[in-house]
Amino acid sequence: MEFLFECFPISTLFFYQKFKPMKKKIILEIIYVSFLILWAYAAFSKLFAFDIFSTQLGKSPLLRSVAPVAAIGVPVIELVLAAMLIMERTKKIGLIGSLVLMVIFTVYLIGILAFSTDIPCSCGGLLQDLTWKQHVFFNLGVIVLATIGVFLQGGRFSNWKSDKMNKSLVRQSL
Repeated sequence: MEFLFECFPISTLFFYQKFKPMKKKIILEIIYVSFLILWAYAAFSKLFAFDIFSTQLGKSPLLRSVAPVAAIGVPVIELVLAAMLIMERTKKIGLIGSLVLMVIFTVYLIGILAFSTDIPCSCGGLLQDLTWKQHVFFNLGVIVLATIGVFLQGGRFSNWKSDKMNKSLVRQSL
């Protein structure tokens, strides 16, 4: 994660200096809750219409061979990310995982649009009503939101490792 801050020093300066700690915390919580709702909604809409979801995945030229695994794996990953965004210790990793998953979904979506004439929609809920162009823009907006959240979290990948180390050092010194 520190690599990103070395590559984008102006961005990190903006995020660190522009937001006061309380505003930063509120914005981060809004981002965490937004992703929590997104992943829970997406996972449950896929699970409640599992037959349709798995059938649509099976029609995808890029996922046909792994459709049965993806049909179970995608909602499970979404639920795991939602759970991570609830717990304080795993929020940072959950947000980074959210960013990675949205990038994967977007690359898949662009790949389907570029290389396939038959485009199955395996999205559930409200997203299935979007056009493909709207869907790409929605995904890009969510990626931007996740990226802002990652930058607001700070330069270290995760504080939980350093917190564990600090606690063990305190115990050793006692």
